[in-house]
Amino acid sequence: KLGAREQLPLLIARALPGVRLEYLPVPPHELPRRAHCLYFAINHHGEQWDHVEKGRNIALYWDGAPEDLRVELMVVRR
Repeated sequence: KLGAREQLPLLIARALPGVRLEYLPVPPHELPRRAHCLYFAINHHGEQWDHVEKGRNIALYWDGAPEDLRVELMVVRR
């Protein structure tokens, strides 16, 4: 789940979706292509994104995430 840090407990407890992510089979050309990486686009519209903007923070919750998981947030301006 992706959302504002303050919203994550509510999203988890109520099984709400949070900020929507779209899987990108190919990363945008502005980003480096790395082996063994997955790329997602963050939907920056909607109520959950409004909470991210208002709180000026973003947090990720992944139940059962691999111990070696590494997450990077990269911004592409369009």
